[in-house]
Amino acid sequence: MNNLVTKRGLMAIAIAGLATLLAPTAKASCGSAEVARKVLANKPWSALRPALPQSAVEGAAPEPEAEEGSEPSIAGLWKTVFVSGGSVATVGFDSWHSDGTEFAVDSLPVLVGTYCPGTWEKTGLRTFSTVHPVYNYDPVTGNPNSVFIERVHITLSKDGKSFAGTFTWDCYDFSGNLQTSGPLACSIAGTLTGTRITVDGPFPFPFPL
Repeated sequence: MNNLVTKRGLMAIAIAGLATLLAPTAKASCGSAEVARKVLANKPWSALRPALPQSAVEGAAPEPEAEEGSEPSIAGLWKTVFVSGGSVATVGFDSWHSDGTEFAVDSLPVLVGTYCPGTWEKTGLRTFSTVHPVYNYDPVTGNPNSVFIERVHITLSKDGKSFAGTFTWDCYDFSGNLQTSGPLACSIAGTLTGTRITVDGPFPFPFPL
């Protein structure tokens, strides 16, 4: 009987702890929405999500296309660092696949959510764009309550070992309305860098966490 009471007590404590972790805000399965809200808490939305110039939104102006086969491939595994408002928003591992799909893991706690599916397209000479759509979830019911969208525009280095570019994070209701205030808001913009990870090469330490 005592063992049963102890087990039930431990279970209750675990459930209470989990509820505390999940309760403050709606979570996104990618996790980036939660980071965005923390950054937004310290800086005004207008400072973190300024109107980007069209060149930044669409990526750098494409250079004349190189001869076929002369460019490095974007496919592979990357360490990524996202920075907004002078602060590191997240550090992740990003896998680009040759079929145009992508999968990212960021540095948030597992209970917040760390995984992002995405798709990418080539937009010019060594330039690429991606989109990551995931759901945000109501912390009480666990039901999806909005959509988080990450957009990235990057330029791959000539040696194929690194990239740099811009990103935006935005949250929308199910009718497609951008959420710029209230509990569902998560809009910020910033820059990112990527470092290729290879089997035989040195691992890209340090991690700014």
